[in-house]
Amino acid sequence: MITASAGMLRLLDAIRVATGLEIRSETALRWCRQANKHGVKLEAWKIGNRVYSTVEAVRRFVEQNTLAMSSSTPAPQVNRSSERLHNKAMKELDDLGF
Repeated sequence: MITASAGMLRLLDAIRVATGLEIRSETALRWCRQANKHGVKLEAWKIGNRVYSTVEAVRRFVEQNTLAMSSSTPAPQVNRSSERLHNKAMKELDDLGF
């Protein structure tokens, strides 16, 4: 949880300081507004028209995201019916001389 004395920075500045990366503002705002597919959300405060966070909050976000990604890597799914339809269409095209 972010406290008022936690060293608030503007959102993009906090991300830049914590990670060394420059990201688009739309991406940063999405990280704050909704949890990603791993259920991780960046802690932030909106004050007026500006969004603030802390370096520590960004570091926690990155760490939680990394842990979630490494612990739940789903195997790629192959849709067999689509594969069969594709193979059938390719055979028909081949039979027609295409």
